Amino acid sequence: RGQPVGQRVSRTARQGAERRLINTVVAAGRRCRWPPYNDGSLAPPVARRMNQTVPQDVPYEILADALARLGYPQDAAEYHGALCGALCVRSPGDIDLLKLLDVAPGHTLRRSAEAETVLKALLDKLENQLHDDELTFAPLLPDDDTALMARVQALIAWCEGFLFGIATRKGLDLKNCSAEAREAVQDITEFTRATLADG
Repeated sequence: RGQPVGQRVSRTARQGAERRLINTVVAAGRRCRWPPYNDGSLAPPVARRMNQTVPQDVPYEILADALARLGYPQDAAEYHGALCGALCVRSPGDIDLLKLLDVAPGHTLRRSAEAETVLKALLDKLENQLHDDELTFAPLLPDDDTALMARVQALIAWCEGFLFGIATRKGLDLKNCSAEAREAVQDITEFTRATLADG
């Protein structure tokens, strides 16, 4: 389970928190049942491609640059979280990568073929990770040598993005989801309330 609401995140606790988050998201993507996928199958159903090439990694800095080119103000971690959340409740083909996060009223996103290629590569990578038996998934955060506060803030932004991503499924009612799905959402919500401890 995630840390209790309001508990402060210390430097030594951060890695443990990230590991719990990974386990929670993998459970949400692979085992939780989101209506109408209540038959215990992957949600949403994903056709596993035989002998597919493993998609390349998309580093945090590359995603941040792609989002900036498109005019997104959000942090790269938030976008990554939103895409993970969306993939838990929607099929990849139903996700509009350029409209995944909200932008300010009147703000128009710019088009960039290079940046859009990065987003598509990220989608392919996440689809592969969330259904990988070797559990290669990890939230996309700044490098470990980044200041602790910045990394914790990115972790919180990732969780906020994930919650936004599952909310993109129209008509989704958590009351109709499995107990595992509701617990996963509760755990991730608790991560968004974390603060930073000294040391």
